[in-house]
Amino acid sequence: MADTIETTTPAPDSGALKAEAKTLRKRADKLEAKAAKLEPKERKAAKKAKDAAKTAARAERKAAKEAEKKAAKREAERAAKAKRRAKEAEKKAAAKAKAKGKAKKARGSERASVTAPVPVVASEDVSDAVSEKTVTPAAADGLDDLTVAQLRERAKDAGLSGYSRLSKSALVALLSR
Repeated sequence: MADTIETTTPAPDSGALKAEAKTLRKRADKLEAKAAKLEPKERKAAKKAKDAAKTAARAERKAAKEAEKKAAKREAERAAKAKRRAKEAEKKAAAKAKAKGKAKKARGSERASVTAPVPVVASEDVSDAVSEKTVTPAAADGLDDLTVAQLRERAKDAGLSGYSRLSKSALVALLSR
């Protein structure tokens, strides 16, 4: 068995208890006063936090609206750009169709060229006598013998436009007018 030592605390006297109670009351009063002072500060801090949250929310809404406006503006610019491109493509297509029509017209005038009958000689074959020699105005100018680059140079010198994409026959027709 272990030896146990019993210690007994002496019973405090009532005067000491009263003094300790008094100091504890003073400490409690001080703490209550301190707590009362902290409450308004906490309220102020809470209010400031709430105001800051409202300001942040307003700023977020404003930023979102500005972002939407910018996105709408970019979309409008894209649409306008697409519209301009479509108009340009439409103009190019119309110009191409017009040039194609002119080229067809020129080819038609080449086909309807001046024909000179060949005199019939008695010793020639009948089939040779029936054939006719076709002389085009372009051939008379010597344009058929030129290269495409030379024809384009002549078109440039003549001050014409839209000749860069034309074929040789279309260039000849354009220059023979």
